[in-house]
Amino acid sequence: MGSTATDLAEKAHCTVAVIRPYEEQPRHAINWVVVEVNEQPDNEAVVQVAIQEAKLRQAPVLALGDDHSLEGKVDTWKRRHPDVHIYPVSNGADVVHFLKKNDERVQLAVIGSSQAGELAQIVGPYGHPVFHHTESSVLIVHH
Repeated sequence: MGSTATDLAEKAHCTVAVIRPYEEQPRHAINWVVVEVNEQPDNEAVVQVAIQEAKLRQAPVLALGDDHSLEGKVDTWKRRHPDVHIYPVSNGADVVHFLKKNDERVQLAVIGSSQAGELAQIVGPYGHPVFHHTESSVLIVHH
């Protein structure tokens, strides 16, 4: 992932997808959709896209955020979308830090346009041993 992809993701006027090669996983493997819950103006739209993608992929969502309001937001989304499993992770980590520190299989990270500059840190170079999530795709939501 070079500067061209990051530049495109930052300057686009529409949602941008960076699709990585899919590796066949065992049936019992969980492939998460990960999204950060934050105070950015576009965050509600970003979370809604993550939930829609999870529904299409029949995948659970890891909602990353701070403890003080995350539980209430997740409860609201669970009521609105009872067919999507949404799990709060209230460690205050953003997507980049979560992916660097955790080995959970992530098929899709959904971020807002304000985080587009972090694209290379999220997916890294394909096959690079330092990155745990080189098969993860990313959606950059421009709203």
